[in-house]
Amino acid sequence: MELNCKLWRSWPTLTNRLLQLDGLRHIIEPSVTYVFVPEPNRTPDRLPQFDYAIASGMPTPIEFPDYSAIDSIDSQNVIRLGLANTLQTKRNGVAEDFFSWKLLTDWRLDPNPGQNTFSDLYSSLVDCAKAMAQTVQRPAI
Repeated sequence: MELNCKLWRSWPTLTNRLLQLDGLRHIIEPSVTYVFVPEPNRTPDRLPQFDYAIASGMPTPIEFPDYSAIDSIDSQNVIRLGLANTLQTKRNGVAEDFFSWKLLTDWRLDPNPGQNTFSDLYSSLVDCAKAMAQTVQRPAI
């Protein structure tokens, strides 16, 4: 079950030549995802393991079929809390992300052995400045 919404505010008259801003819109997207998986008939420690959960700097998917380490599926009762912040502007008449930052954490209501109640806080900052630098026109020398 997922619950999310999108809140925004616009400043259409804000401009900045250096940052190439032609108006600014701030979008905030809070989200809550709940997943319950009952205890399986055979726990992962009683199964031959050939699909392993791979360690990653990104959060593990909590919904199926995104979670593909089938042999590792165990009971879970998790609420994923997320918050996305995006700043957009217009460039050449088209809305474009100027800044994008996402935060996620999992609240494990019934943690399995070896798990903490809260997962790490995951942060993803999109490098919009790189895309902006590619659109900057340099004067001819």
